[in-house]
Amino acid sequence: MKVTSYAVARPAYYDRNATSSYNQYSGVVGPHAETTRWTVTIAAGKKMLVEQIGITYFNVSVATVAGSYASNIFIVGQYLASQGSSVNVVATQGALYLTGNITLYAGETMYATTYNYATGGTVAHSMTYKATQFDT
Repeated sequence: MKVTSYAVARPAYYDRNATSSYNQYSGVVGPHAETTRWTVTIAAGKKMLVEQIGITYFNVSVATVAGSYASNIFIVGQYLASQGSSVNVVATQGALYLTGNITLYAGETMYATTYNYATGGTVAHSMTYKATQFDT
């Protein structure tokens, strides 16, 4: 749409070359240091409206020595959400789903990490988001 006058209202974000953005990590892993599972960085000239976040964990098998484990999502280096435990019992689980509007600007980053500081055992981790990217 060509704007011919400044008296014309600016289009809403969803009318500014909007595209859907989605990312997910799902995996069953054993003990590990904090590991980045996915990263999204906003390109120049773009913004991203985060609409939904989901984080879950499920203790698949017990550890020899218990330790903490978690699934996390960060925005611009700050915790947005985390789900974890140190309970060493099979089928221990947690879930967190967030909806709302968080805007990321050009150059900002959102990323997901997992860790499992136990000795032995496995945990299923899942971190996902759904967002809309659009022109600034």
